[in-house]
Amino acid sequence: MIWAPMHILGMVALLSGIAILVLLQLYSAIMIFATNHVQALLCLIVPGYLLLWAMRYIDDGKFLLVYFSGVALVVLGAVMLS
Repeated sequence: MIWAPMHILGMVALLSGIAILVLLQLYSAIMIFATNHVQALLCLIVPGYLLLWAMRYIDDGKFLLVYFSGVALVVLGAVMLS
């Protein structure tokens, strides 16, 4: 099977976006468990609570920039592979 360059770029974009999101989720989870166990349990139960917690307690704009660029890479890779 000959792989087209767009297929390879799509796979790279998708996998790198997923890797960025997983690393940021782990970083945020470690920070939450270090500060408050109740909010850590909420992050495990309620979808999207981790991002809301990060927007409120992490005052670094770089975190959200990297998070949403990871989301954009996942969407770009999915569009390229479809």
